[in-house]
Amino acid sequence: MVTMFESFFRRDIKRDLRPAALGVDLGSSTSKAALAFKASSNMHSRETIQVLRVRLPQDRNHPDTPQNPSVSQFEFIAQAAREGSRLIPGRQALNKDLSWSIKAILMHLAGVSIQAIKRMPGGNDLLSACQDGTITREMEEDALRKHLELVRDMAIDKAQAGSLKIEKVVLTYPNYLCERERDRDFEHYTSYYLTLMRSLWEDDVQLYTTMEGMSLALYVCEPFEDGLASCNWPEVWRDFGEWHKDSYVNVMVVDMGGSTLNLQLLGLFFDAKNNGKMLNCQSSFDPDWKLGALGGSQLPNAAIKEIVRRELSKKPDAVSPDEFARLMYRFEECKWTVDYRNHEKKITLTGNDERFRVKVRPQELKEAFQCFDKPTEIFKKELRRVLNIGNDFVVVFAGGSFSQPGLRCMMDDYMTGFEADAKKDSNIRVKHLFLERYDSNWSSAVSIGAAISVMRLPPPAQVLNNSAIGIQRMTKPHARGDDWSGSSTAGVLFAKGWGQTAFVDEHVSTKPKSKGNRKLKFALVCDPTYMATRGPCDEDAPSEAIHIGCTDEVLSGPLATYDLGWDVLASELPPGDIKFGVHGADIDRLLENPECPDMASRDQIIILLSCSSVDQSGEEVSDHPCNKLWRLILQTDPASKFLVVDSAEEL
Repeated sequence: MVTMFESFFRRDIKRDLRPAALGVDLGSSTSKAALAFKASSNMHSRETIQVLRVRLPQDRNHPDTPQNPSVSQFEFIAQAAREGSRLIPGRQALNKDLSWSIKAILMHLAGVSIQAIKRMPGGNDLLSACQDGTITREMEEDALRKHLELVRDMAIDKAQAGSLKIEKVVLTYPNYLCERERDRDFEHYTSYYLTLMRSLWEDDVQLYTTMEGMSLALYVCEPFEDGLASCNWPEVWRDFGEWHKDSYVNVMVVDMGGSTLNLQLLGLFFDAKNNGKMLNCQSSFDPDWKLGALGGSQLPNAAIKEIVRRELSKKPDAVSPDEFARLMYRFEECKWTVDYRNHEKKITLTGNDERFRVKVRPQELKEAFQCFDKPTEIFKKELRRVLNIGNDFVVVFAGGSFSQPGLRCMMDDYMTGFEADAKKDSNIRVKHLFLERYDSNWSSAVSIGAAISVMRLPPPAQVLNNSAIGIQRMTKPHARGDDWSGSSTAGVLFAKGWGQTAFVDEHVSTKPKSKGNRKLKFALVCDPTYMATRGPCDEDAPSEAIHIGCTDEVLSGPLATYDLGWDVLASELPPGDIKFGVHGADIDRLLENPECPDMASRDQIIILLSCSSVDQSGEEVSDHPCNKLWRLILQTDPASKFLVVDSAEEL
């Protein structure tokens, strides 16, 4: 029986818990998690964001507790291996001959394209094991769930120890999932991941997703306090001195981890009146840029695995259990100490049994590391695009791959020459930094960046100030391609402070499945400065269209129109003349009172978007069978601080 005193005490404890956000970085070999919360050191100091890294279990008997004290206490082994009729996730999997990446398992369960899974570390092995029945879908689901449950439990323990309550969880995804639109990899991955995480957390916990590259960029560019930090990033940026004359500097973050390259460009803003103090950052990129690619430090292991298997097959004696895993562990140790470009001696891998030595020739080593070629070429191409903006900028290299001596030296040499040429030919200053040289705790960067991304989120109603939402017409030259070209303007549906909504008239082919309709779609866009720079005309006159900014405006000018992350193919709409419109209680509230207090603190705006058939007189055909109605939820994107359609449901 709970007494009145106990009941009051529990309520009081709950009330005193500070809200916190959890960032989860599911990597190809390890997962990391971190908490972020607001706190101040005394009554008169300004509130700051502080972070805590989530530790591994401290129970020495727990299978995921490392026995070696030199092993990182913040990296959860994200591998699973078969033991009997189940998959065991975590540190125990490292001692098995064959293990699979938890991230690859998530991609497989989510229905990500086979092509993407094959290029993941161990992706081919995973697909083969699923095909021949070595592992089943139920085994995959169980291993994935247990891994995420461990991270969750350790995060809750850490939060409770710090008098925190986790109210938001931010999940990261690799940038390259957004590259091939027709595969819908991003949609499959995030939908499955969010659904699974929703089943692991209480209903009042909000879930968000953000790019891995953007999260790492925020770690470098957003101010926060960290008791374990070995680097004070605001002080690093302060050293740029005269670069702050325009109160901002462009920063290109290059994140290459175990399996992916993520690229991100940000504008880093400073307070010119306060000794150049770092304030915050804003995501900024051209839609045509390549944001990521497969490639990273875990991929060479696939080539070495084949060499080890080949050499072991030549041995006359039976290979003892788990010998293969031990030999691969030796290579994992070795690959961080050699410059693969100039290494001229054979590498000898020795396991538990001296009889089973495997030699890797220099040429085989170089071929194994060819997986770095594609991502580095993509980086060099995008680097030249940033140079063409015409502003000084900084390049930050981050991620485990740049701990590999050969790759780090190659990029160091390339950037040294690039910086000299940029200054000589274009009078543009470029500087590069390697994260690991500044920060010994860089491995938690993505999870910390994800956690702090939601700590300064303005409510969507505030983000909507001065903004207009509209419909942009988009086409592509080939029905099977992924490249879309948008119109230079977009019709206005709604502008905060306008007092009324509008309809956008469009036309699609009368043959729904025609080739023309497959090459046509309509996207929601937002102009963040519409009411301040253009604004609606008189009530009886048509509103001025939203202007879609060109690349130069987006990267080096004021805020420009951006994509809200929702679109619909013409083939799914009523044929012929159509009309788009927005409705809903939230829209009505903002029309009646732009400063509506009911909307000021809400973290969502719900809008109803309709697309109706129109007859020859311009009247809506309300009962047309192909009319569409969607329920869209707008939230503030953690990375860009812009609006984004978080979810869409056709009604």
